[in-house]
Amino acid sequence: MFISTCASEAYVKMGMGKNKFNYGVAPRPSKYNVQQGTDIYMFNKGTAEQKSAAFMFIKFMLSKRNQLKLAHATGYMPVLKSILKSDDYKCSKDSKVAGILDKTTANIYNLKISRMKMQLTSN
Repeated sequence: MFISTCASEAYVKMGMGKNKFNYGVAPRPSKYNVQQGTDIYMFNKGTAEQKSAAFMFIKFMLSKRNQLKLAHATGYMPVLKSILKSDDYKCSKDSKVAGILDKTTANIYNLKISRMKMQLTSN
């Protein structure tokens, strides 16, 4: 048994080897689930050019085509509901998680970050 996030499915498949084992997936047995990962941020500091580049990158990442491609390639949950509910995603041949994720996110919540501070330390 292995408990982890949806993005770990790729690592489970790699570790099993080709055609040696079958695996299954199951949702976390809770009505409410917290969303983790697939975070796309734009910080309010930076030059106008940096902010413009960040905005263009976010716009690129949020296109339906790119969200579907990212979800298939990484196992991360799409940030767009339209992709999460789409047959192109749910019927993925490479992911068993994709088929159940829509149901497990019906009551999803995230932890809002009001102020993020990053501290770099050297060892």
